[in-house]
Amino acid sequence: MTEGPFGVTIIGILWKICLYSDTNNEKNTVYCITIMKNIMSFHFWRIFLVVFLCLFAVMMGICSGTITDGGEESDEGFLIPEGFVSTGSFGRIMFAEGATEECAPIGENDVFEEGILEIFLIIPYFEMTDGETWRREWLLDGEEIASSEEAWYEGSEGITYRYLTSGDDGPLSEGTYTVNLYLDNQIARSASFEIVGQEVEPEQQGNSIEELVDPDLMKAYDILANSDNKALRILSSQVPEEGITIEFSDEIPGTGQFRYSGSDDPGRVYISPDYWNEASWEEVAGTIAHELTHALQRSAKGGEVDCTVENEYLAFLFEFYTLQESGRSDIIYDKFGNLYAADGSFDHNKLWNVVKKVYSDCPEY
Repeated sequence: MTEGPFGVTIIGILWKICLYSDTNNEKNTVYCITIMKNIMSFHFWRIFLVVFLCLFAVMMGICSGTITDGGEESDEGFLIPEGFVSTGSFGRIMFAEGATEECAPIGENDVFEEGILEIFLIIPYFEMTDGETWRREWLLDGEEIASSEEAWYEGSEGITYRYLTSGDDGPLSEGTYTVNLYLDNQIARSASFEIVGQEVEPEQQGNSIEELVDPDLMKAYDILANSDNKALRILSSQVPEEGITIEFSDEIPGTGQFRYSGSDDPGRVYISPDYWNEASWEEVAGTIAHELTHALQRSAKGGEVDCTVENEYLAFLFEFYTLQESGRSDIIYDKFGNLYAADGSFDHNKLWNVVKKVYSDCPEY
């Protein structure tokens, strides 16, 4: 038979290993020659080739088509018993222009303008089992355009994200998109969003920041408005765009609260004056970000926002980002230190579990 360079290298290494243990032993040398003879046989290389090709096929992935459904992929293996029936479920799917590493949506909405390159879907999940199979199916105006199936590996409860792109670096087409999430070959959750053409809207006279933000809270607001973090800037932009005020109140529990009185009321972010007197500017900015997250959730959910684990989890994440972007690692470790993993990374699943315990009276989503 003819051997390529790879085969020659393998045999050379095995030969040296075999002889190394006792180079002065003649019987050992004969034994090694016999082993090498068997290794060089056609039967051995036929088996080796089959195994190598199988491993290569497992490691390679193939992506085709004009629409790509993407996200994290698992290289872990889990054993699922025969006849397994999933107990898992998915919470409300959120669509956004982007997502942070901790799965917080950036620019959450259900209507996007033409020209957008990718859409992220943020998915809360409950009672999932590592190793079970789940599938995503994407429809555009009722026609399937992409699907993806994978083994679950992200634990029993938490929040994750996936994304949809055109696959050719171009923008996504206009239309109504629907994603169906399957467990046990049955739809477990479904949601839709639209991509529409840009409309020229009449220019509206916005509210001035000076009219909406209490002067003593302006410095905290500016931390968000001038942040390098796009998500924080989006939160702050709601103030002039929606007419949300940021002011003091002695009547609220805790450090801050977002309140509104009706569908036409843009709402108000209240900050406790006692808290303002004791906290740093970065902490106050984080609290404002927390409450503006609820304002954004209200807008995305059609005018109402309720206490849920999902809503509070995301609000705490944006509070965390405010401190992170401000360089206040001392406050981060004081408030969130127990949520870091052993390798120093922030464990968002731990945050989810903590929020679930604190807000045990609220539904998960």
